[in-house]
Amino acid sequence: MSEDSWDRRHELTFALELNRGECEFLTGALAEAEQRLAALSSRAANTVERATVACLRVDLYTTLDQSSRAIAVGLDYLRNLAIDWSPHPTEELARREYERIGRSSGAARSRI
Repeated sequence: MSEDSWDRRHELTFALELNRGECEFLTGALAEAEQRLAALSSRAANTVERATVACLRVDLYTTLDQSSRAIAVGLDYLRNLAIDWSPHPTEELARREYERIGRSSGAARSRI
């Protein structure tokens, strides 16, 4: 595809590149998948696209037994949503966040 396809047909180009990266991942072309997904993450235009790429990159790094890189990808995605979590939280910090999430999900259930 030509470089201007990103401007003219972003959704289609994104979908094709994402599917190609997923095929590379699933067929064992892991270095190619890693390279494609890293480039694709900079092309993602919205939260859903960024989440889709981040999830696939987390799967890739988990498969490669590179959990620290998988965590970094996940935390980077969360930072784009204004959620700043530490990769090495203290037990107290983790407990407070767990309780906060529990309170917010409980409030959401009561509204349903």
